[in-house]
Amino acid sequence: MSILQIWFTSSCFIFLETILCFLVGVAILEFPNLPSICSNESELLPAQIWEYYSDWPSTHPVKSIFNEFIQVVVDAKGAGIGASHSTPTLQELQALEQGAQRLISAGVQDGWGEAHRDKWSRSRLADWNKDPFFQICSTVMSLKRGAAERELVAREYYMKQFLSMHANAWSDPAKAILYAAAQAASHEVSRTCQGKSEVETSAKLTEKIGANIRRVIEAANVGAIPLPPGSFLSFGSASMQGWKDWQGADFAIVVGTTVLGRPMYRVALFQAKWETARGKTNVSHGDGGQLDEIHSTGMGYYVSYPNTFHGRAFFTTTRPVPGVFRDVWEADDPPNFDIDTCYDGGQAAWDLAAFLAIAMTSQDDLSCGRLFPDAQAVADVLSLGRDKPLVPHVLAMDTTGALNVHEMVQRLKLKGFDNVTSASALSILDVIGPRTDGPPQDHSGRPFKW
Repeated sequence: MSILQIWFTSSCFIFLETILCFLVGVAILEFPNLPSICSNESELLPAQIWEYYSDWPSTHPVKSIFNEFIQVVVDAKGAGIGASHSTPTLQELQALEQGAQRLISAGVQDGWGEAHRDKWSRSRLADWNKDPFFQICSTVMSLKRGAAERELVAREYYMKQFLSMHANAWSDPAKAILYAAAQAASHEVSRTCQGKSEVETSAKLTEKIGANIRRVIEAANVGAIPLPPGSFLSFGSASMQGWKDWQGADFAIVVGTTVLGRPMYRVALFQAKWETARGKTNVSHGDGGQLDEIHSTGMGYYVSYPNTFHGRAFFTTTRPVPGVFRDVWEADDPPNFDIDTCYDGGQAAWDLAAFLAIAMTSQDDLSCGRLFPDAQAVADVLSLGRDKPLVPHVLAMDTTGALNVHEMVQRLKLKGFDNVTSASALSILDVIGPRTDGPPQDHSGRPFKW
């Protein structure tokens, strides 16, 4: 090779190297939130770290979606949906009290406390005219200035329900996503589906919950904002047309969670009912046959959509079927099919969003739903062991990182479901890969896809 050829070849390599460095520099400037993939550094920027959620600007791609969910809830409560009547019933008060306690027991740090109550009770009219805090409080809790402090205390759950929609209230962002997505969906659907059938309402509810979860996952993935170590979230859905009501269930929720140290799928079936009177719904369909059928599954729940009475509607609640079965058949002959929507024989009904984020992800509650070891077992139980779907809509999530939601919904497709989707949120290992400076990890990093 001549000296001229050597010079020319070296010049080309230098030119290409310069162009490559320039393009990398442009990419880093254009996408400042992306991880440093062109160096040995594995640190993330604050905008990629969930612990900095409080410091994220309102325009942050993930935080802006949470704020949209929160606004949906505030708007619904302002319209009287998911709100309190002027005089709550005893059953409603019990649901509010136990709802607040459930969030506290789950370790949710919503920030509401005695300081807020003091601020409320000592406020002046001038404060109400200029402080957004009071505007939010009055809208969310349906209280006017001058209301007694005991009313504030009784309705604190509404504020905790609202404040818990912020991702930083939860130690696990995956649960925060589930809670906020379901809370926004249930309020929106209760507002927009008044007067529609339970089948239509349930289809809309599952569609909105799924769409909300996917929005957050997609925004986080595009912005390279991984869930922190130990947090995982995969989501899938399955639906079908021409469904027949074999077991009296309108939809199913499947959550992969670690139970007593073992990754398991938890399955719950939901039969939806609109309120027929304030705090009451009727479960007499088929002379009680529908109740018998869903009770026989061992994983049934009634979900009650709140109807508007005198301009107000409670929030969406859920009760386990065994409690409903007891209420119906312990009554004097004939059985009483009009059951409470807020109270379950010593235990208050669950707020649906809290049920999804807390009860369905529980690591030690063996009474919630039914547990299955693998995707095939779930597909079998949701199709009666045959090629006939048990319900028209399935929402599936995994919070363990060890179960395969994509495989599960594909197996459901083989059972007759027409439409299946799946998506997974980035984990910390997807972005920075497995550690090389510490102990071995259980989960190896997957290739990061741009």
